[in-house]
Amino acid sequence: MPSKVLAEILFAVLSTSITLAAVFLLVIFMEGFVGKLFQEFGIVLATAVLISAFVSLTLTPILNAYINRKVIRKKLSSGLLQSHFSKTWKQATTLSWQFRIKK
Repeated sequence: MPSKVLAEILFAVLSTSITLAAVFLLVIFMEGFVGKLFQEFGIVLATAVLISAFVSLTLTPILNAYINRKVIRKKLSSGLLQSHFSKTWKQATTLSWQFRIKK
């Protein structure tokens, strides 16, 4: 199952990033005064989109797994996860009750 989810996310991120980079790279080929102004803009944005795609597919999942492993271990050992869930549940039910009241 994780490989299927990874494939779907990978396809969505790559297709979006490649499309954005291609659109911004086409700005380089504009002629005239406007083309000269936007040439650097197109290069910088296309590069930023490609770097962002690389980070979102490599560094973000690794850091998420590393951070969550420590947090979950700590919360489960101290019992804070249950208290946090009950506190959040109380807040959600209180908010839904307040929104149902008509003035």
